[in-house]
Amino acid sequence: MAEGAEAVLISTHTGSVKFKEGGEAEIQHTYLTEASVCYDAFYTPDGDSVATLEDEPDYIHFINEGFRHCKALAFAKGAEKLIAGSYIAKQEKDAGVVIESKNNLTADFIKAMKGHRVWDREKGRKVPA
Repeated sequence: MAEGAEAVLISTHTGSVKFKEGGEAEIQHTYLTEASVCYDAFYTPDGDSVATLEDEPDYIHFINEGFRHCKALAFAKGAEKLIAGSYIAKQEKDAGVVIESKNNLTADFIKAMKGHRVWDREKGRKVPA
């Protein structure tokens, strides 16, 4: 937020969500009804929801679509296991995929977001001349 980013919570459903640590938030967006292309970047936190997301093909599709559209993606330690079932797992090292256990999560994710897109991913998708 200090860098000018706006966080939007996205969940499996809309409505009020209570956090395990206390407090609650009103969720207005779901990955079931919104396309990842509508967001510049996204972060997947760790926690109890990771087990739910592992069995959610729609979430795997959401992160695959974001990757394909050259978005910056970040995964908390523990959430990186979601990569295993995605297209991201088939790629070599990618500066736009920030994994907390391998990177400085905050600094590297901010750097990736400031680039707006990871254009190096486009090369593999281009039709040869």
